[in-house]
Amino acid sequence: MEKDDEFGEYAEPRLYTFFHEAVSQPKVREWLSFSDQNYAAENAEARRIFYELLSSREIDGVRAAPKLQNASQQVRQLKDIVTKPVPLKILADPEKSFEDAVRAAEAETPQDETGVLEHNLGIALQALRQPSIDAWLSPDDRARQIWKELVGVVDKIRKFMPDDEST
Repeated sequence: MEKDDEFGEYAEPRLYTFFHEAVSQPKVREWLSFSDQNYAAENAEARRIFYELLSSREIDGVRAAPKLQNASQQVRQLKDIVTKPVPLKILADPEKSFEDAVRAAEAETPQDETGVLEHNLGIALQALRQPSIDAWLSPDDRARQIWKELVGVVDKIRKFMPDDEST
């Protein structure tokens, strides 16, 4: 981190525990593409996000503390975030908290096998809520094609669902 042009100024000895904990977690290590040969994270995007988590940042003119404050607890929670696209996107958002990403990761984790359908439907709903209003108001041709496919699947499922006036 100290050799990084953008984040080098934030490198300090206390961060060693965060790095040590990160490379000790297989999922985080894999996300970072950590190399045992050069002892560095080779995935540039993941490395940038990780450095941002360890660095103070400015949001709307106010200096915010680093998102990662507790190496042992938060880096262990990180393993549940980095393997899931929506929580990872939340984690990378400077205006969202680490806890927001943890909650999103927990929401994507089914509690048991009987909840798999509900879990996947929840993920689908979260994904549908992600695009900006501009993306919804002016979809490109590929987006329209995907929407038609999605509507087709929903129509097929509807045939098997009982009509329920109460929903």
